[in-house]
Amino acid sequence: MDTAKSVLNLSTRAFDKLLNACYYMSGFCVALVALFVVYEVFVRYLLNSPTVWVMQGSEYGLVYIAFISAGPILRDGGHTKMTIILERLGPWKARYVDVCTNFVGIGICTLFSWQTTTRLIESIQRGATYREGFDINQAVIWWVIPFAFITMAIQFIRLTMEGAYNIKNDIVPVPEDAMHGMA
Repeated sequence: MDTAKSVLNLSTRAFDKLLNACYYMSGFCVALVALFVVYEVFVRYLLNSPTVWVMQGSEYGLVYIAFISAGPILRDGGHTKMTIILERLGPWKARYVDVCTNFVGIGICTLFSWQTTTRLIESIQRGATYREGFDINQAVIWWVIPFAFITMAIQFIRLTMEGAYNIKNDIVPVPEDAMHGMA
């Protein structure tokens, strides 16, 4: 049992490190998109030589920002929550709603993981390419979407298990943690 528990703790810490790295990657993408826009303003208005790639690069950057940060935001309780309903239920009943909504989240993220991974594999097999300001393989852009749904599915599993543990052991989270992870 101790070996299984240590493997679980190690995998949990590794997953948290991955989610933390996602925040850094997302921040890097924000900085990159900002630099793209500043560069475009400079070359367009001061040098009168607009680029053809900044708009496309910024769009792809926004896709990365949104999807890479989805898992860590879910972990940190930053997604949209049903606080009005949960506050009216009180902390004891809210635990059950928390487990149910997280369980639904597992199902939805698993379905979307499967669908987006299927589309990614098809795109790789076809060698599909976007041809706008610059040519880029679709898989370079699309891989982040199944990645996001997989990380969110894993996080929903963690939240569901945490909620079930709290119910089983009659634990009511302290007020600042009471809404953690409720979707």
